[in-house]
Amino acid sequence: MFLARYKIIHLILFLTVLILSPIKSSAEQLNREDYTIGKGDKIKITILQGSDEGGVYAKVSDEVYKVSLGTGEIEISVLGLLKVAGLKCSELEDILTEKLKDYIIEPNIKVSIKEFTIYIMGQVGKPGMYSIARGTTIIEAINMAGGFGESAAKHRIRILRKGLPKKKKYLKVNLLAILKGDTSGNIVLEPGDIVIVPETWF
Repeated sequence: MFLARYKIIHLILFLTVLILSPIKSSAEQLNREDYTIGKGDKIKITILQGSDEGGVYAKVSDEVYKVSLGTGEIEISVLGLLKVAGLKCSELEDILTEKLKDYIIEPNIKVSIKEFTIYIMGQVGKPGMYSIARGTTIIEAINMAGGFGESAAKHRIRILRKGLPKKKKYLKVNLLAILKGDTSGNIVLEPGDIVIVPETWF
């Protein structure tokens, strides 16, 4: 009886944090100039026709593509298969602009990232690779992975992330503190993050 009541209270607290988590600002979103498109990402390609000088464009297409996990390619009508993994958004825009000149007068291409890939390992319901939207927090990602396992050490979550200072091997997350109302630790995830939920020591 006590255990069931504890689980219900824990679930209510978890959902409350999800609802009250702060709205992500544009500063927390991806910097498209720095971001390299990866396998499994979802990218939005908007193709416009028009001149930069006139500032008037006609929309030709506006589609979302998932980058192949195997080849890193997407398939665009007219152009066929195109490898995009490893390119910056601006680089892909330049490539598409050149390739579409044979089909569209004055093509103007805009590429943006809709979803990127992270990994969630350890004591969660469904460990594995996940595609997430920009601004997704650690709590939201764990919820996507089926929540915590029974032996999860919620106060010792680790996030392995590229680009951290040399002396900082990982980011520490104490989910118990977040559940108590300190949402400052509800970290926004970045492309390629590896979330590790360890097992409790007792």
